[in-house]
Amino acid sequence: HAAIATTENIQGPYCAFVPTIIYALLGTSQHASVSSGAIAAILIADQLRPWENIEDRTQLASLLALISGAALVVMGLFKFSFAVRFLSHPTLSGFISGGSLLIILQQTRNLCGFRNFPHTDGLWAHIATLIKYLPQ
Repeated sequence: HAAIATTENIQGPYCAFVPTIIYALLGTSQHASVSSGAIAAILIADQLRPWENIEDRTQLASLLALISGAALVVMGLFKFSFAVRFLSHPTLSGFISGGSLLIILQQTRNLCGFRNFPHTDGLWAHIATLIKYLPQ
């Protein structure tokens, strides 16, 4: 997930273990499934695109996680869970399906072993750059 979020690899274990431990201690459902959130990693990468330095992106991703966590705690305290009802099932399903396709496409650069693959904007730009780098 750190590779998807374009941060340092040290963020991966934090992304995998910390949310599940915190939810085990503070969560309200015994049967909830908590994952590290590859979709969230895509959103983080999109927000961190203006910063080119990986150390800056890593620090800003940590700050973003802290702010998001605080917002979720506030929403939980004020019982704002009703807001989820305004998101339709087809909208969520389409968002998750599109995100999974983006994750698969973004991981092709790691699968092919590209070291200096540039960060691209958009689906078609990524496909064009991937085709350009294939001879390597």
